Amino acid sequence: MEGSVSRTLYGILRSAQDEGLIEKDVTPTLREGRLVIPVAPGLKRKISGIVHDESATGRTVYRANRGCGSE
Repeated sequence: MEGSVSRTLYGILRSAQDEGLIEKDVTPTLREGRLVIPVAPGLKRKISGIVHDESATGRTVYRANRGCGSE
């Protein structure tokens, strides 16, 4: 299942990068044991998934794939 989640998350990331929503150099990161995509708060609703966490400054939210166990 972990490989499937990773592939799905990378697919979401590539789509968001292709649409210009996320910079090309952004990569998934591990947050509280979950693979997530760092996203600007203003774009969080434009990218598939759920908000898993938010940075202390509020400048970044971390989107996780739906069904990855973070719901």
